[in-house]
Amino acid sequence: MNEALPAGRRPFILERLVRSVRVLVREGLADASLLAPAPKGGGARKPPARRAMEIAAAYASGRPGATPAKIGAELVRMKAMPPRGGQAWAPSSVKALLNRARE
Repeated sequence: MNEALPAGRRPFILERLVRSVRVLVREGLADASLLAPAPKGGGARKPPARRAMEIAAAYASGRPGATPAKIGAELVRMKAMPPRGGQAWAPSSVKALLNRARE
């Protein structure tokens, strides 16, 4: 979003967004619920570990000859990153995911 700003313009940051929404609420142009904290948990998104497990299991079932390294590359391609923040999945971690999926 900030890349589209003309040269010399200040970048858009969280504090400016909050200030802008407060002004809109004060003027009656926005709903006050926008300033309420976001709900904790219970959302529609699955935990990252479960999502990675499901992707790995689906890929392995569709390609029975796939190696753990190939499955790990597919997980990274689908933006299911390793839980400790690495850049690639270790084959042993992929094997653990597949074992958990079989349980």
